[in-house]
Amino acid sequence: ERYFLNNLIGIVVEGQLRRAWGSQRDITGSRQAEAAIHASEARFRSVFESGMIGIAFWNGFVMTNANDALLRMLGYTRQDLEDGLLRHGRLTPPGFAEADGRATEETRVHGSCTPYEKEFLRKDGSRVAVLVGGARLGEDMTDAVFFVLDLTERRRAEERLRQAERIEAIGQLAGGMAHEANNQMSVVLGAAGFVLARDDQHRQPVHGRLE
Repeated sequence: ERYFLNNLIGIVVEGQLRRAWGSQRDITGSRQAEAAIHASEARFRSVFESGMIGIAFWNGFVMTNANDALLRMLGYTRQDLEDGLLRHGRLTPPGFAEADGRATEETRVHGSCTPYEKEFLRKDGSRVAVLVGGARLGEDMTDAVFFVLDLTERRRAEERLRQAERIEAIGQLAGGMAHEANNQMSVVLGAAGFVLARDDQHRQPVHGRLE
């Protein structure tokens, strides 16, 4: 299927068309390019609004736009976003300056950064563990996009696994101690039973202690 742009110019004298010129230009390529752009925008919009992952745009100082998933993750409203409250200094707790600096430099040089783990401060002051990755959209760092994956459930799963491993280790230790104690007591009980079985022990003062 091909698309053409047609132009027609005519000279009309006393209500009659006397002369006409026409041109036709193949615009199939531009139509296909527009369709590809629209499809790409639709795919991005689908991901942006899906809620699977937090996505935000950044101008180097403040978030300029973010999807609902990220706002929910951080506990902010869209009005907070529009008021410019979502800034780096407000969102990042102390201790992550070095990791953020490496990611920023990597993005500046290579266009994107390797995803890394850090924490964000929620609006209520609590912390959320996240995986962050980003890319610049222009030649400089004043226009960038980054994604944020909430690691809370993964951290909880890891803690449950560590707890299970600790319980298993304690169980193995307790089982080993019980086995060792059982070996020791088997010797004591066997010896005591042997002595008690002797007929002359009933007349000895130690009989009660042996029992």
